[in-house]
Amino acid sequence: MMHSQNSQKILTMFPDQEGSKPLVNCFIGQLNQQYVTKSKGCVTGDYNIAMGVLLNESEKKQSPKVYQVKDLYFIRSEYKEKKVSGNVPIYRHIIASSYIKIDKLYHHVCKKDTLVIAYNTDSIKVINPKQFTLKDEPYAGDIRREYEINIKGTFFDDLEMNNVFKYTPTKWNEIQENKENYNEIVDFVGKNSCMVVGMAGSGKTEIIKKIWTDESIALTFTNKAADNLKQRGVMNTYTFDSFFLEQQSTSFYVKKLAKYKTVCIDE
Repeated sequence: MMHSQNSQKILTMFPDQEGSKPLVNCFIGQLNQQYVTKSKGCVTGDYNIAMGVLLNESEKKQSPKVYQVKDLYFIRSEYKEKKVSGNVPIYRHIIASSYIKIDKLYHHVCKKDTLVIAYNTDSIKVINPKQFTLKDEPYAGDIRREYEINIKGTFFDDLEMNNVFKYTPTKWNEIQENKENYNEIVDFVGKNSCMVVGMAGSGKTEIIKKIWTDESIALTFTNKAADNLKQRGVMNTYTFDSFFLEQQSTSFYVKKLAKYKTVCIDE
């Protein structure tokens, strides 16, 4: 797709694709390189000199490292230098130009009933293209026929589509506590998903204690909050970090919580 004089010369010099393609790809890959990494090092037997070099390299915003082997100190410093300046690297220009070439190719080979089955950065694969004459010995950038292709997956039009999701905003039913409805609120909290809001000392922890069963668990954000619940008699209490300590999958954590009928989160 990306027709260039340099690539054409390489293909002419090395007709075998196994020889020319790696050379072209190597050149394109080097255009992607934006930095040159350099390193330097030294060895000293004096601790003060080693620390001085370390401090000096750090002030230059480099990345020095010190390794001690018996009485010797090995200092190595690595830093990067930007190869080119500008807002967009060269390889981005190459990719952008390939998009333009592919768009031109699409309009050149496709018609209304043409089916595009694959896009790449340097090619497209289609079924039922326009009729046109192909070159006997195509070079890079020329249109060629694909004789062997293994189509995988399902065409988009053949997919079974799910029903359109409709978002329904959550409506909160606010219940203000008073002396007459306290027991009703406790019963409601124990049987429904809800958020209990109140100032310190208003009785939020007491509600947790009243709805607590052997199949309940309490999770907190801090150790202080967990210790406070335990002192108040809520023993099966964990911080989020301690309960989800294992490096497991999400399904593992879901099963771990599923055995509890009541999950209380205390702030």
